[in-house]
Amino acid sequence: MTSFFKDESGAVTIEWVGLSAALVGLAIVMVLSVENSTGALGEEIEAALIIDGFSEDGAGNGDDDIGEDDDG
Repeated sequence: MTSFFKDESGAVTIEWVGLSAALVGLAIVMVLSVENSTGALGEEIEAALIIDGFSEDGAGNGDDDIGEDDDG
């Protein structure tokens, strides 16, 4: 019975399980943080594109004068 309580091989396994769980938890927190940040950035970009004349379906406003002179 005393040899059972002195055996530390199971304790190492529990330490690794705890360490792995902590790393998984940290990864989840990081993913959620990045997801929230990129979601807000995507909404800002979408709003800027709509203001600049791009509709929500991806089509432009029909003003295709890129590279043309205003002189005619």
